[in-house]
Amino acid sequence: MPGAGHHLKMCDVGCGAGLPSLILAAAFPGLFVTAVDSTGKKAAFVRKAGEMMGLRNLRALQARANELGRSPEFRHSFRLVTARAVGTAETLMREASGLLCGGGTLVLYRTPAQAEPEAERLKALKPPLPFELSEPFALPGGEAAAGTRLFLMIRGLS
Repeated sequence: MPGAGHHLKMCDVGCGAGLPSLILAAAFPGLFVTAVDSTGKKAAFVRKAGEMMGLRNLRALQARANELGRSPEFRHSFRLVTARAVGTAETLMREASGLLCGGGTLVLYRTPAQAEPEAERLKALKPPLPFELSEPFALPGGEAAAGTRLFLMIRGLS
């Protein structure tokens, strides 16, 4: 059974070419990673790359997060859901809610310009959801060329 013997299960929504799915699966053998993309070619690439890397703790699926979250096999089965360049925080909270188990965390990879208005909208929710912003970090390749990113972590979703 996928995920058996692994302490933590995560789902990477909109996995694209496998960032961060492949890296996290390689770095943390106790983490079972489900990489999900709606584009078949992207999911197939991640699946093949994982096989070539010998990653037994990774599976890649062609699916949409909201559909996967309604499937009995995946509903409320992840403690962590990540997303990068997929949609707004509000959309991703809705899409990931079926995937996250109680007390799960949604981690979004953002630019500061994306994160600031999203954080303000999260504060305005009734009741507000607990969230935090990581310290911003510069991407490799020079500040002007690559830019700055941070993580927006929304806790307690299910």
